[in-house]
Amino acid sequence: MSAVVPLIQADPYPIALSHARVMRVGSVSATPAKTSAQVGTNVAVNGSVTGAPARCAIHLQRLYGATQWRTVNPAKVRASVRFTLTATPSYKGRIPYRVQLPNCYRFVTAYSENFIITGL
Repeated sequence: MSAVVPLIQADPYPIALSHARVMRVGSVSATPAKTSAQVGTNVAVNGSVTGAPARCAIHLQRLYGATQWRTVNPAKVRASVRFTLTATPSYKGRIPYRVQLPNCYRFVTAYSENFIITGL
């Protein structure tokens, strides 16, 4: 005689979905209000995020040295998926900036194009 194996009634999808983590790609675009400003004055950097939900953190980063990017101003993405950050040139010369969208929910880190604000 063959043994009867009891079946457990369950929905397999919650088990399968809890282990499947699909990362998505978001994109960030940012534009400074002015490309040059006096040292110590604030320059608004406006932009938008596509693909990622609102409430994610967003970071304005400045290049220190040749390769080290540091966050100088954090903010949150608004419900309209737009954001406004503030850049403050700290010395005379060309200062490279970029905007970073770090890992948020199921979205991978994304960066905007680098842009220059010249301190006068």
